[in-house]
Amino acid sequence: METDNKNNKNNGKGPNGADQSDSAHSLGDITSDYNEIETNYTYKLTDKWSLQPGGILHWSSKGTQLRPYFRINYKITPDLSTSLRYRYDYNDYETTNDNGEYHRDSVNRLDLYLRYKINDTWSVQYQGTVYKHASDQYEYKNGKTWSTENAFSLRYKWNDWFSPYIEYDYLDRTGYYDGEGNIPESRYRIGMTFTL
Repeated sequence: METDNKNNKNNGKGPNGADQSDSAHSLGDITSDYNEIETNYTYKLTDKWSLQPGGILHWSSKGTQLRPYFRINYKITPDLSTSLRYRYDYNDYETTNDNGEYHRDSVNRLDLYLRYKINDTWSVQYQGTVYKHASDQYEYKNGKTWSTENAFSLRYKWNDWFSPYIEYDYLDRTGYYDGEGNIPESRYRIGMTFTL
């Protein structure tokens, strides 16, 4: 589940650009419209290197995405690891491009992970992501065909199969409100992972 707080929808700006932030009511803007199931398998190459092919099935009110990926993992120390992942997000629904035409807008994505295991139950992770539309006829709200994202998460390992987490994401300047784009945007996530 993803919970978005879109900076109180207006990013604290009134009609004339005046500051009208109202943090007391920002939780009234929370939306929940994000669901996914992920599966993968890890092939250990050595004690430090592993490969991880996988895929995600994502669905929301817009439609469904298939997200196959390939990830390479490297364990720097027993508590510190890094990964690089390529993922292709294929939309099974159409969206309007910058010319007003309907197409399936798929996305190429590259993720860099850095994870630190604090102890047997707690870990923190940084994830840096670069997105690029597969078609140059689409732009993000930052006016470019590519965008970046930085995510910071804290995870608790309840047991061998269940881990809840919280996450903060900075979504670059992809916000859009009242005809104005290129606005900084953030996202908060609360989720859980089940390992079978």
